[in-house]
Amino acid sequence: MVKNIVKAMQETDVKRIIAISSIGIYESPLRPVLIPYRKLADVIESSGLDYTILRPDWFTNANEVSYSITHKRELEQGSAYQEKVSHLSLQPL
Repeated sequence: MVKNIVKAMQETDVKRIIAISSIGIYESPLRPVLIPYRKLADVIESSGLDYTILRPDWFTNANEVSYSITHKRELEQGSAYQEKVSHLSLQPL
């Protein structure tokens, strides 16, 4: 599906994409459960689009926020309150 989204964005001159993936997608060896999330990141990273990939380790319904901004291949950490992830993904990054 992400290939179709990227293609449509490129055809309509939309330049920015924000995706939610998963913690651990850059680890080696890659756990099988993370393969779809890594494929999503690979498509976006090679698209030429301006992108942000959010990589939360888990979602919680508790009103807590613990996160850090990391770059590709840096160790991820923290939890993500579902409403805060929604809010963050709507902010200009």
